[in-house]
Amino acid sequence: MNNPLETDHLAATSVAGVPLPGVDRRTRAAKRWRDLFMAYAVESGAMGQSMARENLCRQAATLTVARERLDAATARGEPVDADTLVRLGNALGRVLGALGLASWTDATPPPPEKPDPAALFAKVRDPDHWRKEPTR
Repeated sequence: MNNPLETDHLAATSVAGVPLPGVDRRTRAAKRWRDLFMAYAVESGAMGQSMARENLCRQAATLTVARERLDAATARGEPVDADTLVRLGNALGRVLGALGLASWTDATPPPPEKPDPAALFAKVRDPDHWRKEPTR
């Protein structure tokens, strides 16, 4: 027996067990959503773990697609509601944080260590310091 979800491109797509009749799974947005959902589910380890974590992955995929649409509109020079853009970004950050995935703090490099002035001064005062070959 054929699975209608695999053979019919207009089959009811299921999100959290709720059918979405009339959703064409071949569209660019649907394919992007599916790719994002799978990426978030695999990266967070949500697949088969719990329905709650899978729902968070679905929500993250939905928010990402919506945010990408607004980003594209901005790049085309179209007017975009800045409040909506910020809200989507914040909501996406919270959902990704709940999944334990990378957040904006992960991308920030740690501040450079400040040299200890006393240690530098002691190093320069060492008479052997000036006789050593520079290390490369």
